[in-house]
Amino acid sequence: AVWDFAGQEEYLSTHRLFLRGNSIIIIVVRLTDDNRMNKRALKKWIFIVQQQSPDSRILVVASHIDQLQQDVCE
Repeated sequence: AVWDFAGQEEYLSTHRLFLRGNSIIIIVVRLTDDNRMNKRALKKWIFIVQQQSPDSRILVVASHIDQLQQDVCE
């Protein structure tokens, strides 16, 4: 099954219903967003997954790299 939480706070209390067992959790980070906000959100999501589903594996995927400035990508 695939669940898209979209990072929405109003559904945070329901995550424990889905984050269980030995799963693969994919966390997508949009690189064009504020870097500090991304770091905080990423740390929060990793913490939530580790607390709710410690046997799961976490895969972090960076999106929108094609929209970054050329000098940032090199």
